[in-house]
Amino acid sequence: MNVLTLNFIKKTSLAISLLAFSSFAFGISHAQSAESSDLITYQAPKKNKKLLHFTSGTGFFVNNSYIVTNEHVVQSCKSIKVRGAVPSSSAKLVAIDKVSDLALIKTSQGPERVAMLRGPKQPIKEGEDVVVMGYPLERGIRGQYVVKNAKITDANDVYDGVSRIQFTDSVEKGNSGGPLMDDNGNVIGVIVGKMSFYLADASTAEGIEAKPVKTSSIAINLESLRSFLNTHNVYYKEDIQTYDHPNRWLEQKAKKYIVNIHCIKD
Repeated sequence: MNVLTLNFIKKTSLAISLLAFSSFAFGISHAQSAESSDLITYQAPKKNKKLLHFTSGTGFFVNNSYIVTNEHVVQSCKSIKVRGAVPSSSAKLVAIDKVSDLALIKTSQGPERVAMLRGPKQPIKEGEDVVVMGYPLERGIRGQYVVKNAKITDANDVYDGVSRIQFTDSVEKGNSGGPLMDDNGNVIGVIVGKMSFYLADASTAEGIEAKPVKTSSIAINLESLRSFLNTHNVYYKEDIQTYDHPNRWLEQKAKKYIVNIHCIKD
């Protein structure tokens, strides 16, 4: 008998050392443990020869003070630094929602532009073109963003009671907390990780790993994001217009509100 297994990996950052985390099985098969890490830890030498440990993720300004990211990006930070849309600045954690995996941080350094959320009367559709922009892998060290194109594969995927947006695999560690954007540059979700589907035979010997037959990227949907911002009385803007702009225009617009986040561990 064939079963479908889901291995859920929250993509956050980039690492030299791996951090343990939980993954889950979907359907009737048993839970699997993940070998890869949730967060990657960088070790940078300081002047006094001690190592600086930090994890790296992405976020975006929703107004002149507040940045949205994932809760797991800023988990257990001793201090937080942001850069990209603003010069390197300190930020402080304001609020978290562990269930939706959202966090809000605040900085005194304001951006040139803030993100616009897509208006509530413009539903997200399967097959829609989307754009991912963030600081994955070694880009989280160098502070260089990456832009990738993708397509929505499921606009209302529900996992463990939480609705997510599923889109073609286009994210890496470090993209977590960044915006999933439509062709207009408007935010339609918050990138949170990857979802891998495994096809396993019930007679397969124990210890033999099934190979994934499909991997999709996932994002927190706009309903969850709006609810989080409204709960904490955070002002944000929505755009109900439809434009037809090239990716280069979108990049120039979005880089003014997207940031690289460093969570300093010690």
